[in-house]
Amino acid sequence: MTSESTKTPRTRRTSPDVGARFPDSALLGILIGAVIAVGMLIVGLLYTGAAAASVVDDPGALVRWSLPVVNLAYNISVAVTIGSLLLAAVVVPRSRSAAPGSALNPAWLRLLGLASGASIVWTLSAIGMLLLGYIDTVGGQALRSGNFSAQLGVYITGVDAGTYWLIALIMAAIVSTAVFGVRSHGGVLVLTVLALFGLLPQALTGHAADASNHNLAVSSIGLHIAGVSIWFGGLIALTLAASLLGRDIGAIVERYSSIAIFAYCLVAVSGISTSYVQVGSWAGMVSRYGALIIVKAIAMILLGFIGWWHREFIIARLKKDPDAAAPSILSGSRKAGAPAAPAGRTSSAAPAVRTSSARALFWRFVAGEMMLLGLASGAAVALSRSAKPAGQAPPSSPSAAETLTGYPLPPELTPLHWLTQWRLDLLWAVVAVIALIVYWRAVYAVRRRAGTWPIRRAVAWTLGLAVLVYATSGAPAVYGVVLFGSHMAAHFLIAFVAAALLAAAAPVTLLAESAAPRGDGSRGAREWILGMTGSAVMRLLVHPVTAAIVLAASIAVFYFSPLLNLAVANHVGHEVMVWYFLVVGYLFAQSVLAVDPAARSGAGRAVRLACAIGMACAVAALGIYLMHSTVLLDGDWFGNTGRPWGPDAIGDQQRGGLFALAVGIVPVAAMAVSAAAGRTGRDGSFPS
Repeated sequence: MTSESTKTPRTRRTSPDVGARFPDSALLGILIGAVIAVGMLIVGLLYTGAAAASVVDDPGALVRWSLPVVNLAYNISVAVTIGSLLLAAVVVPRSRSAAPGSALNPAWLRLLGLASGASIVWTLSAIGMLLLGYIDTVGGQALRSGNFSAQLGVYITGVDAGTYWLIALIMAAIVSTAVFGVRSHGGVLVLTVLALFGLLPQALTGHAADASNHNLAVSSIGLHIAGVSIWFGGLIALTLAASLLGRDIGAIVERYSSIAIFAYCLVAVSGISTSYVQVGSWAGMVSRYGALIIVKAIAMILLGFIGWWHREFIIARLKKDPDAAAPSILSGSRKAGAPAAPAGRTSSAAPAVRTSSARALFWRFVAGEMMLLGLASGAAVALSRSAKPAGQAPPSSPSAAETLTGYPLPPELTPLHWLTQWRLDLLWAVVAVIALIVYWRAVYAVRRRAGTWPIRRAVAWTLGLAVLVYATSGAPAVYGVVLFGSHMAAHFLIAFVAAALLAAAAPVTLLAESAAPRGDGSRGAREWILGMTGSAVMRLLVHPVTAAIVLAASIAVFYFSPLLNLAVANHVGHEVMVWYFLVVGYLFAQSVLAVDPAARSGAGRAVRLACAIGMACAVAALGIYLMHSTVLLDGDWFGNTGRPWGPDAIGDQQRGGLFALAVGIVPVAAMAVSAAAGRTGRDGSFPS
């Protein structure tokens, strides 16, 4: 080999054009990861016996093996769809430059192309899950009977699993159709949210459907697959768009890494929670089902180590010069950006220092991640098809309360039990922890730049999140499914107390002051939130008159329509209720307090004060009506809980009217006092 030939590979490796090629190591990692996923799936099904023939009317080996393979394809395709759309929405610039009218970024267009292709696979695999799931549920008679279509219709309309998979198919079809024509930032964000909602049917089927702790199971599985889709799908999308990222790869990887950290933590926490629900004890971990959980846990630990290595040693190099040769991390130099040995200097006593570009190192580690993610994905699908350890099924003879709510009847509500009775709502606990961390990091960022931030606002944010967690996981939630009064207390704590405290914390102003604006045309949290809060629609929604009407009308419609039953009888309906009333309550509080400049709609102090007084009157009218009414709201539910303690259903509803007066009027009165005092934010506009 000549001296020139030995120099050629190094010249290519450090050339600025190296990014024009696909990262071969990462692509190889994707292929090997896919093989590992299928292999782990097969091993897991054989190991747990999930692939064995059914004793009664087996659907056949083809269905037994095709269903988990299609499920794996479904999981991967929906993850790539979500990951591609998310990167296009918040990570990769839409245009080549921030200048108006510049050409679309090829990397951004490739992400949309990936989303298009993956969403088609998502749609086709959803069809497969619907058909194969029907055959698997009904058994071999589904193929032998002559009315396949009619029975499939019954499965779709009369069986929860069939209905959920039909919804998943519809969501997939909408996304796959719309993504072809979407070329705006706003449209991509809408599709990203829609695709995330498309994960909900998965959370409601499988082991979550028959778990003894159904609500926690649904929240855990939903958060788990959302975290995996964001993390795993984003990584695949990043790899497949890598050839067009060029020298911007450092900034883009850093943005993705920040998202991946949250996704990883979400997967870890929800994975622990899901394992707890499905296994229930340490004894269950020694089962074959538990062995697959252990495999996933080991893969997660190794993936966390790789993610830490990325942030500690590689990302700084990628941002500085992604193609510059530097000592390999694996050769002993552990500091990011450590200088390479001077050219021409070698020592006979020391081995030659291996060099590699940061870009090459990054994709090698990504290849390892893909293999581990393939292992975890195969184990996850095998778990979804395997029987849980014994003893985890719901009770065979449930009480009236268990039949309605899925939980044993709590003890009689006493003053002490208002503090000691808890049932974790993982979704809102995770939201609260993330919001708390983000807010206090932003406060730290403002103060680090020699800025100031009132401590009362940080305290208000913390208290608001604490109230939110208490209302969704504490005694109001525990008793809210059997006592109308407790449900109303939880509802009003969210809509008035938590929302008012969060609004008083001025989170939008803090975001504007703490986050640096992006200059490459991409949109992060700062750009999205400031853009939405400054829109004409948002200015209308935060006008005191509009916000007051929406909140008052929403409360009236909720309590005097079937929506009340939907919120107490259905976990998803309950979570939607919490989201909705937290948002409309926040908008009303912002319209009255006007602590964020975006909430100052031009309405004067008198208008804001009048709307606060009007809301207090509306709450008082509702409370007085409930205190004197003898018509039971949602009587089929609250009248059939089988409580041997406490007031009767009408007496409890009348007590709910008292809660409405206490929990609703006090925070509204406090907002009215603040509006009368004219307290607003520190200035009239956001920093640029």
